[in-house]
Amino acid sequence: MRFSHLKCIVIGVICVFASGLMTTTSAGPWFKHRFGELRAYHGDWLNVCEDGGAGQCRTVQTYVGSGKDRFFGESKLSVYIEHNDRVSVEVYDMGMPALTGASLRFDFGDQIISVPADQWRIGARDAENVAETVFIPPSEISTRLVTLIRAKARLKVTYPLHGADSGIAPFSLRGSNAAIAALKTHMATRRP
Repeated sequence: MRFSHLKCIVIGVICVFASGLMTTTSAGPWFKHRFGELRAYHGDWLNVCEDGGAGQCRTVQTYVGSGKDRFFGESKLSVYIEHNDRVSVEVYDMGMPALTGASLRFDFGDQIISVPADQWRIGARDAENVAETVFIPPSEISTRLVTLIRAKARLKVTYPLHGADSGIAPFSLRGSNAAIAALKTHMATRRP
């Protein structure tokens, strides 16, 4: 009986230690990129802070289908950390039409968030004239989305195409929580 109890404690300690190692090893160190950005990898996510770490920060997950362009990928999900600790979300999907009056659907598997047309705009965060991209500015809905991005494993963003078809942009959320936490820590500790 004593041996069994001790064995359970030892196994528990090993599991806690191993999970700590897995979390630590999935987070890469910050490094200066040749584009002048401060970057770090966290699982499937890449943190990017402009101006050597002093500028705007975002974390990005890019879906690259087999045999596709590895630089741009087929789909890209970006979470921006704003200066006032609010968040915004940007979605790029190759072939996305110029949507008007449509709802976007964020499917996390067990939860679905519908984002009505008045909550997003066509284009990127810093440029409205960007094709195949939509931007959800800081709001209650972007905060809800980022909370789920941090908590879930996978995401499919769907949008209407012509006819009855839907466009689908799939994303891995592995490492998103660590990536966003690292960005917030970086932004809170950097010098103005």
